[in-house]
Amino acid sequence: MRRVRVRVKPPPDPRPSRRVLRFTEAEKARAVRAIENGESWRVVAARYDVHTGTLTRWRRLLGNKTRPTYPTKIHTREAKLKAVARIRRGVSRETVAKAMKVHPETVKKWLQGLQLSSPNENGIGREMKLRAVAMLQAGWRIGDLAEELSVSEVSLRAWRAQFGDTVEAVTE
Repeated sequence: MRRVRVRVKPPPDPRPSRRVLRFTEAEKARAVRAIENGESWRVVAARYDVHTGTLTRWRRLLGNKTRPTYPTKIHTREAKLKAVARIRRGVSRETVAKAMKVHPETVKKWLQGLQLSSPNENGIGREMKLRAVAMLQAGWRIGDLAEELSVSEVSLRAWRAQFGDTVEAVTE
């Protein structure tokens, strides 16, 4: 004869399961805001008795609803030109960006948008590159000019390829 095991279910817990409870939008936003303010994911998950994956899902679902909205900064052309002028005087892009409360890449894009370039590590800006190309077209040898400007011959060739057509308008 075989013995048959019968499983007996434990009596149901009188307290409602946390899974059954629904969180309001405000509670979810509070939890996500706590995470965004630097609180540990595990601590927040333990406080709400949920998995950290649930917090991730809440964060994705709420999107930007938990973050305060800030007005978009609009910088006028004059402000951008002032920033460019500061860079021309030798102030670093990072310093200008901090002063204007923007990312350094934004300042770089302003320079590109205004058809200007900031001086590179050798201190050679767009104007100097144009002059170098004009000197090449006037008859300077690449090796002599590279030595004079302390740049490589490869750079001079690249500048000539980049600015060769625009030099006539600049030098005339």
